[in-house]
Amino acid sequence: MAQQGQPPQHQVPPQQPLAPPFCLALAYNNRASLNYNERRDAQVYYKGCEAHPYNGKGLPEFLASIATKARQSEWMEILTIDGRNFLMNYADITATQVRQAAMDYQPQNDR
Repeated sequence: MAQQGQPPQHQVPPQQPLAPPFCLALAYNNRASLNYNERRDAQVYYKGCEAHPYNGKGLPEFLASIATKARQSEWMEILTIDGRNFLMNYADITATQVRQAAMDYQPQNDR
């Protein structure tokens, strides 16, 4: 109740806690979503993001290491473009097809 001469006090509702950030995509054959507030899940995410530098030599070995990581991280769907595995058919898939596949994949709610 406001006292004379003072404006009424408005009650501010308590803020709801933010939902934890998480990833819907599966990682490293972990059948659960990743909760980035959990240290272990954040480590799984960062492990999946580690770079695989290519030095210009040994292309088959480089692609094999990427394929292994893709299988572990369940990325094979992402690497399948127009029904073909990009790592196996990279010479036959155009940059336009890759861009279109990325644009089709981006808005999906299950990634």
